[in-house]
Amino acid sequence: MKSRVVALLAAPVVAACGRTPPALPDPVAERCALLTAAGPPPDTLIVGVAGTVARDHAPVPTTRAERLVFAHFYETLLTVDCQDRPLPALAERWSVTEGGRRVSFTLRDGARFWDGAPVTAQDVLASWADHEWLVSSAAAPDPRTVSAWLARLDPDVARLFADPRLSVTRPGKEASGPVGTGALRPVEWTSTRIVATPPGRERPVIVFRTEVGADPRDLLESGTDLVMTDDPATLEYARGRPGLDVVPLPWGRTYVLAGAGFGALTGGDSLAALVVSAAVRAEVRAAEPPFWWTSVDVCADSPLLGTTVPSGPAMRRIAYAAGDPIAQDLAGRIVALAAAGRALGGGQVRAVGMRPEAFDSALFVGSEFAFVTAISKQSHPACVPAALKRSVPLLDARSSVVLRRGRVGVAVGWDAVPRLLFQP
Repeated sequence: MKSRVVALLAAPVVAACGRTPPALPDPVAERCALLTAAGPPPDTLIVGVAGTVARDHAPVPTTRAERLVFAHFYETLLTVDCQDRPLPALAERWSVTEGGRRVSFTLRDGARFWDGAPVTAQDVLASWADHEWLVSSAAAPDPRTVSAWLARLDPDVARLFADPRLSVTRPGKEASGPVGTGALRPVEWTSTRIVATPPGRERPVIVFRTEVGADPRDLLESGTDLVMTDDPATLEYARGRPGLDVVPLPWGRTYVLAGAGFGALTGGDSLAALVVSAAVRAEVRAAEPPFWWTSVDVCADSPLLGTTVPSGPAMRRIAYAAGDPIAQDLAGRIVALAAAGRALGGGQVRAVGMRPEAFDSALFVGSEFAFVTAISKQSHPACVPAALKRSVPLLDARSSVVLRRGRVGVAVGWDAVPRLLFQP
């Protein structure tokens, strides 16, 4: 259950735009580049990450901090570039047959894990264990060929196989997490920083600083080369500092109000119009389609919601994931509108922040009256919680990156996650 919900709340992580590690600026990467560096990077690059990055979550991210880091560590068979074009990653070519139900992959010649072990078709099958939600069965006719039969027909095969849950890994030591094939490999992993280098090389050293609650402005003052942030104060500060560039990322997530039994709005007001001005902690706009979750089936084990709300303590609560300031702002705004009789049928409603994993579970089973949640605009899961089928899109949000000019090149993929570009 958890893995399904995580795919909705976290944008999928796909391999860097380059086809082989390290992430070299090939023609596609150059078209997707945000900024390019004049030459090879310095020996050490520092990336500021707002939040923790849990080793035991790898390779599937649950937060934006993990998406940024895992995007450099792990690969899937296919990737999708910033212009939504499918590209090879671990698979150098693929074909779709049997009316779209069967997909065959040929692994990249010479593909290896960080430790030098070759990547085989059996490694792919082992990585896909317990993923019957997508792959009903799979076989390895030879060491470089994988044949997969899809659990359901889907025309967007590339996005399906770019899902981070299908990253190819091998079990690793506890200190480093799963062994991957990406452009960087971790050589040190603590609660405050992750040190990584390209496989088989000592330079450049990439340091991901994972300081919870750190002010991004302080990170920039201490020499950090890249910071991804939503914070308007940080962006305003960076625009006024010499040597720093601020580059907006694509619109990556849509915030929705989800749940059952919503009361009618009064006066013909649009809920989205009423709350869009509430989220002041990031760059936002009114939500724009397409909204992919409206056309995806409800997960078979997600309880169907009726027209009544849950009973008990959760009867009139709007839940949001703690640590998401935009969701918190929106939930507070909706509570105020309900108290004024302008939303949810009026009456008393309470906003409550929940730990992210508890929130994921509550959303899946629909145990709260309503939820404010961010849905990745780039997700492509097999099914969605029933609560999302009764959702009102509110607004789109996006992050920006602050870069130290000339120190590092950065590209962005379809998932709105920045990736370092560096020369060997």
